[in-house]
Amino acid sequence: MRQGQLAEKIAQPAMGLIVQARTLLKVSLFRNSICLILNSVLPAITGFFFWTIAARMYSTAEIGLASSAISIMTLLMLLSSLGLDIGLIRFISDSRSGGTKDLLNTCFTVAGTVALVVSAVFVIGLKIWAPSLGAMRHDIVLPIVFVMFTVAFAIYTLLHYTFIARRRTEFALTETLVFSLVRFGPLILLVGFLRGFGIFVAWGCSLIIAMFTGFFLLKRIQPEYHPYVRVNTKILRDMGHFSISNYSANLFWMAPGLILPLMVVNRLGAESGAYFYIGWAIANIILLIPPALSISLFAEGANNQTSLPNSVTCSLKMTILLVCPAVALCFPLGNMVLSLFGSGYSANATHLLWLLAIAALPASLNQVYFSIQRVRERMRYMVAINMFIALVTLILSYLLLPKMGIIAAGISYLFAQTIPAAVVSVWLINSKLIRESSELPISNQQTSE
Repeated sequence: MRQGQLAEKIAQPAMGLIVQARTLLKVSLFRNSICLILNSVLPAITGFFFWTIAARMYSTAEIGLASSAISIMTLLMLLSSLGLDIGLIRFISDSRSGGTKDLLNTCFTVAGTVALVVSAVFVIGLKIWAPSLGAMRHDIVLPIVFVMFTVAFAIYTLLHYTFIARRRTEFALTETLVFSLVRFGPLILLVGFLRGFGIFVAWGCSLIIAMFTGFFLLKRIQPEYHPYVRVNTKILRDMGHFSISNYSANLFWMAPGLILPLMVVNRLGAESGAYFYIGWAIANIILLIPPALSISLFAEGANNQTSLPNSVTCSLKMTILLVCPAVALCFPLGNMVLSLFGSGYSANATHLLWLLAIAALPASLNQVYFSIQRVRERMRYMVAINMFIALVTLILSYLLLPKMGIIAAGISYLFAQTIPAAVVSVWLINSKLIRESSELPISNQQTSE
């Protein structure tokens, strides 16, 4: 009898937690936030194993070469997006957009065409833009493959945001998992071929497969959809100001992570580039959490602006619960994790990893502010803050890298994030968004149908 009573006492709290978890998962903000965090963190975790395997199979110089090529491809993809990715969240259910099929195909066509042009221009001027990737100039196939991968990356990303706009983040997660897992196969098969570009080709092949997976999943949401080349100028005019503002802000936000690998390679050499890229890649497991929460907050606010105060407070609480423990764990575990890549990585990138992890704290405050401004369509300050972060990070890094090594990039990024975060924190404290929402009543949050 006593054993039965003891079991009942243990079972009651456990059942209570299960019921509470199920209740929270019915709330779209929580559910979408969890999916988007997983959507950001899982590629970073699988990327950790990807680069661990690559570090054992490829030389340090080849790792630096591949990481530069991947960073540049990602930057070109961002240049091609024109803010249409975030614009989809705002306009996909808006009747002014002229129909969902036309909206999607217009975005796919425009982004794909721009990706084709900018990647071709990059390849043609490779000697000017990235002399460290000179090996690509002497190959016939690699430049074509680079262009093809960049176009696929642009369309893959728009599919991703389509699922977020529809609040079907589980499909976005599926698309990401396909990309994250498929890349291991070509990585192993291509060892010994194409030098470091074998890593890049493995990355790109998985992007193409994930893109086709995204189109298949899109048919599940919208069976009548068919992809075709289409440019609806009315749609572009409607999305113009909002999308371009987000485009500018997103480019500035992503610029440090995409330009710094190439800057480090050019200023310090391919070996230092490898140390920097691996340190940044591991730190990204933490740094990707704030943008994921921000996108979920924006999607929720765009669909129901009256719930914004509750959503902001909820998002801040989730940020504290997720980011702070992750940063704390980075200090005892960072050196051990880096040592899995080799002793050189732990010796050269540990302090960089610590600084970048700390930077996730002010970055979280900045991202909450960005979501609020997106919902209110007040883009000017958001763009200005992102520009400040990018310029301060890149200028300071350029000046300090020769004197301090790769740790200069971490110091510069932390400083650039902290200054605007201090201003944002004062704004949030004085904001009615915080005062009006000290608690998160579940009943006021939108749930799935």
